[in-house]
Amino acid sequence: MNLHHLLMLCLALFSAGLVSCASSNKEAAITKVNYYKLDATKAKNSADPAITFERKYYLYGAVSTEEIAARQGVYYRVHWSVKDKTTPVRLVLQYRQSLTAAVVHTKEITPDPILASNVTEMSVIGDEFKTNGHVTAWKISLMRGKEEIASHRSYLWE
Repeated sequence: MNLHHLLMLCLALFSAGLVSCASSNKEAAITKVNYYKLDATKAKNSADPAITFERKYYLYGAVSTEEIAARQGVYYRVHWSVKDKTTPVRLVLQYRQSLTAAVVHTKEITPDPILASNVTEMSVIGDEFKTNGHVTAWKISLMRGKEEIASHRSYLWE
């Protein structure tokens, strides 16, 4: 093995060590946020059942026009984890809507129990969505007390 190959191997091992150290020291993480906008007036017709599944899922059990309108809006499915499962945490959704401009609206959820891998659903639906308009920007924070330990946001959030 020549000196060049040996240096490249050392560099690769060093880089792998840095990456593993950085990821293992995280106290908390929001790994993914699935965003779904339900517009009950527009049905998507497709031969693929996966395309129509989410719409059917969120409208399940809604029969009347009022029930369907109450479910129209935006749904967020937040995938998150924390190392310390004994101390309570809160998920905080901050968002702006098209008809209220710069006003920041807030929703909070305190999940219980806290598992190794968690999925929490948050939504802006019904009258709130109808009155204030579409969500234009959002940020979801994982809070422990007053400290933000992880966050995920839309590209329009400042």
